[in-house]
Amino acid sequence: MLEVKTIEDAYDILKEEGKNLHIKTKRLSVEDALGRVVASDVTAQEEVPHFPRSAVDGYAVDHRSVALASESAPVPLKCRGAVKMGKAAARGISSDTTVYVPTGGHIPKGASAMVMIEDTEEIGEEILIKRAASKWENIQKKGSDMRQGDLLLNKGEKITSRTVGALKAVGIGAIDVYEPLSAALISTGDEIVTDKPAIGEVRDINTFSLSASLKKRGVILTDRAVIKDDPLVFKETITNALMGNHLVFISGGSSVGEEDYTRRVLEDIGATVHLHGLALKPGKPTIIATKEKKLLIGLPGHPMSAYVVLHLLFPAIMEAFTGLKERSAPPHEGVLETNVQGAPGRTTCQVVELVDDDPLRVRPLFAKSGAINALNRADGYIVIPAATEGFAKGRRVKVYGLED
Repeated sequence: MLEVKTIEDAYDILKEEGKNLHIKTKRLSVEDALGRVVASDVTAQEEVPHFPRSAVDGYAVDHRSVALASESAPVPLKCRGAVKMGKAAARGISSDTTVYVPTGGHIPKGASAMVMIEDTEEIGEEILIKRAASKWENIQKKGSDMRQGDLLLNKGEKITSRTVGALKAVGIGAIDVYEPLSAALISTGDEIVTDKPAIGEVRDINTFSLSASLKKRGVILTDRAVIKDDPLVFKETITNALMGNHLVFISGGSSVGEEDYTRRVLEDIGATVHLHGLALKPGKPTIIATKEKKLLIGLPGHPMSAYVVLHLLFPAIMEAFTGLKERSAPPHEGVLETNVQGAPGRTTCQVVELVDDDPLRVRPLFAKSGAINALNRADGYIVIPAATEGFAKGRRVKVYGLED
C-alpha cells in the first residue's frame, strides 16, 4: 500500500533535502554563462552611468537662469560650442551661457538641466530657451541607474540576456555559476520494446518524451536505458547511473503490483525513500529518494502520468539543487465546455485544449494515463483540488501551460 502524500508535501521534501544535495560551481565568462544559475550574490563594482549624461538632444543650462522662460518670453543664452560623443565636456557653463549636448553626452560643469532642442531656437551665436526646466530635468545623474554595491543578482537566479547587459555595464567579465544538472533516465518493463511491438508489448515512449523534456530544461542526459523487470539488472543499472550524475529518473516499476520493485531496490542500495505515492491524478506511484547527495525520482510508467509529474516536480528539483525559483508563465483563463470530474482525496490535473473563441473555451481531453495523443494535443491542464468533486460546464478555469 502506498503512503500517499500531497504535491505540496513533495515540494517540502525536495526543499528540505536540497540542503544535502551537491552540485559543483564553475567560473565562466558572462557571455558563456547565459542560461546558467548564479552560485553567489553579485553586486555592482562600478556606478552606472559613471558620469552625468544627457537624456535628450538639447542644451545644457543652469535651471535657475531659465526659470521664467516661455514661448512668449524666451531667455537668450550664449552658445559656447558642443559636447562630442565619447568625450568629456571641454567647457562648463554659467547663468548666461549654454552648450549643446547630444543624447548620452557628458553634462558640462555648472549645468543642472537639459532643455530639448525642440524647445529652443538658434539665432546667430545665441540660443533662445523657450521653456523653463526643473532641476536635473533630462539629466541622468552619476550612479542613477546602478550604484557601487547594488545587488544585481541573487544567488539562485538565472542569467538571462537582460542580466548579461547589466553585468557588462558594470564591468563584470566572469561569474560563478552552478554546473548543469546531469541525469540518467531508466525505463523499466518487460512490455517495453524499441521496435515494432507484438501483442502485449508497447513501444518505448517515456525514454524519448522525458529525455526531450529534460534536455529542453538544460539537463545533460548522460544515459538512457530501457531494461526488463529484473531486480538484479535494475540494481546494477541504477548503481552505475548514480556514479556520474546528480539525478536519476526511473520510469515504471513503482506502483503496488507484483513486479513493481523500485522502492525495494532503492532501499537495498542504501537510498532513503522520502515519498512513495502522490495524492495526484495522474501520478500516484511517484517516488522521491536520496543517496549520497544525489536525487532519485521514480515516475509512473504511463506516458501522460510520467510527463505531468515531471512537469510538476522539475521546478522544485531545480530549486533543490541551485535555489532557482522558476517563474511560470501566467495561466490562460477560459470557460469549460463540459463537466469535469475530480478524484476524491487526490488533486486532479486534467489536460485540456484551448478553442479560440470569445470567451476562450476550454475543452477537456479525456483519456487514460497511458494515452499519448491527448498529451500531444494538450495546450495545458486545469487543476481540480482534492476536496472538490469536479468542475461544472460553464465554469471559468485557469489553464496552466505544459511547455518545458
